[in-house]
Amino acid sequence: MLFSHLQECSSSPCLNGGSCVDLVDKYACFCLDGYSGKNCDIDIDVCLETPTNVSLCLNGGTCLDGEGSNFTCSCPAGFIGDFCEMDVNECCSDPCLHGAICQDLLNGYVCHCRAGWTGLHCELDINECLPQPCNQGMCIQNQPGYGYTCFCRPGFVGKNCEHNYDDCLLQPCPGGYSCVDGINKVSCQPAEGDMSSVPWEPSITQTPWGSLLTTSPVSPYSEQPTDSSYVQYSGNSYLEFEGMDLGANNNITVRFQTREAQGTILYADQGVVTRGFFFIKLFIQEGMLQYVFSCNREEGIRRINTSIRVNDGNPYIVYVSCATDTKRHTASLQITGLTNQA
Repeated sequence: MLFSHLQECSSSPCLNGGSCVDLVDKYACFCLDGYSGKNCDIDIDVCLETPTNVSLCLNGGTCLDGEGSNFTCSCPAGFIGDFCEMDVNECCSDPCLHGAICQDLLNGYVCHCRAGWTGLHCELDINECLPQPCNQGMCIQNQPGYGYTCFCRPGFVGKNCEHNYDDCLLQPCPGGYSCVDGINKVSCQPAEGDMSSVPWEPSITQTPWGSLLTTSPVSPYSEQPTDSSYVQYSGNSYLEFEGMDLGANNNITVRFQTREAQGTILYADQGVVTRGFFFIKLFIQEGMLQYVFSCNREEGIRRINTSIRVNDGNPYIVYVSCATDTKRHTASLQITGLTNQA
């Protein structure tokens, strides 16, 4: 008796790439990874087939099932990669400004600002003069990021004018008297036990380190022109103008040559003891000439910044002009033919 054996696999019953094995009166399908069922027709969700508390995606990524054994990971902000395994370095875009240091965080960053700067990206210049650090002296904010400079009241020194200068070093008392330092003055007291002496008051006359060549004196508050010239000086020497009221309208000529990158060339502060507040300063900062001025406290400090480098040892002539009217105060700065105004 003859039996015919049917080839059950001839109809390709196994789907999705499964392999068919012919058996007696039946067949069996061996499925590829990711599929199950008699005919490999069931797509297994591989994201659910992982052991408990084990995720195919790292760092909080979400597993998305694909065909068969394939899947993809949807990564949270701050992570990339097939399995969300790589932390994005947000500092690569250089978000921090003005020389700040960028610290990468998970899905973020933080900028560690240099002194004088603040803000999320260190984009804001701190006004260091707001807390009034100069002990009633005048505070001028330097170029952004370079702090501030204090101009002290007479008798005070230090970065913040915090020290009362010992005037006894400049004005010692004569023999038999002890010097008592005050604020920009001294008093001489008789030696202890000497009842025959009375306090001696020194006559303080500060002599400028330079020689006055010509001068045309005027009354303290006169607006009449006056001409003054001084001989050259060098090193740490300086010229001091006593009892001279410049007024808000003036023209000043300064000749100098230097190789120093920092220093003050001209400084005048009429203060509050005269009829009106008036302040000017011509100085070198990082080798470039700068000028700041103020004609009254309400207007505050104004500045002329130049990109002219003057610390090359060559001689320079600087013309400073200040003018005021009922509405505004102006100043101009001319350097060997180049003019800047404010």
